[in-house]
Amino acid sequence: MQVSCGDEEGDSSGSPAFAATTTMSSSSLSLNQGVTVTSENCPDDTYCLTPSNLAGEVMSVGFNVGVLGETQGYLVNPIGPNDPSSASAGSANQSFSLAEPQSLEGEYVCCGGSSYPAGEAVARSLSIYFDYLDTTFVVPSGNLAGSHTIRLIYTNKTFSNGVSALKGDKMYKSSDSFVFCTEASCGATERPDGALVDEIAQTRTGANPNYAYFSVSVTDPFSFTRDEAEQGNWSFELDFDMTGGAAFEQDPNTLTTIAELVSSFTVNSKPGDSGSSGQTSFSVNASKSSSL
Repeated sequence: MQVSCGDEEGDSSGSPAFAATTTMSSSSLSLNQGVTVTSENCPDDTYCLTPSNLAGEVMSVGFNVGVLGETQGYLVNPIGPNDPSSASAGSANQSFSLAEPQSLEGEYVCCGGSSYPAGEAVARSLSIYFDYLDTTFVVPSGNLAGSHTIRLIYTNKTFSNGVSALKGDKMYKSSDSFVFCTEASCGATERPDGALVDEIAQTRTGANPNYAYFSVSVTDPFSFTRDEAEQGNWSFELDFDMTGGAAFEQDPNTLTTIAELVSSFTVNSKPGDSGSSGQTSFSVNASKSSSL
C-alpha cells in the first residue's frame, strides 16, 4: 500500500491541527496467561505465550487511511509528530501500558499536501514507531517458572538513569531495573560486548532510518472520511490482540537460565522494512468516537 501525507510527499503548511486522544489497551492479555499456546499467530517451530502486559514508550501512531481495494493512502498521526520519518532516535514522549490503559493526548494535521482519499475512506491499518517494548509473561513450569519482563529496543535510546542501549538490544528486568545480557549471563548495567540482540529489530528500518516500525492491520476498518478528519476532536480506541504475543525459539518451560530465556525471546510481531510491512502478526480492533 502506498501511503502519502502532507508531511511526507507534499506541503502541509496551512493545514490545521486537530485535537485527539488515543487509548491503547488489550482485552486478550488475561486470556491463556501462563499457558503455552499454538495459534495462527504463532509461527511453526516457535513457542508462544500470551503476555500479561505489554508496555513501553511510543513515538508515533498513525492511521493509514484509504479506500478499500485501492493502494493510495493518507497518514493521519494522532500521536507523535506530523512527520514521523524525520524524528530523531529516542524521541518518544508517550508512555503506555496495555494492562493499565490511559488516554494519550495528541493532535493530527490534516488535510493539505497530498490529496486525502476521496469517497468512503476508512482507517485500514496502523503505522507505529516504538522506542521500546516491555513484554511481561509467565513461564508455566520448569526452572524458570514465574513472571518475567524482557525489553526490546527499537531505536538507539538513552534512558533517564543514563543507561544507553542500541537498536535491537534485549534487556531483562531484574528487581526494579533493566540489565543487559550476553549468551553467558544477565546482569550488566552498561552495554557489554556481545550483548544479546534481536537481529530483525536491529537491522530493519522504515521511512525513518532511526527506527524499526510496525504496520498493524485493523480488524474492522472504520470510516474516516475527509469530512470526519476535518471535524477533529476524536477519541480513538485501540484494542490489540496479544494472543501468543511472546515468542520463543525454544520451549521456555525447558530453559534453565535467564540468559537462555532472553536469547530465545522475541516479540511475536516483526517490524517492517522500507517497502515492506514485515511479518506483523498483531491485529487491532480500532474505533473512534467524538469527544465534542
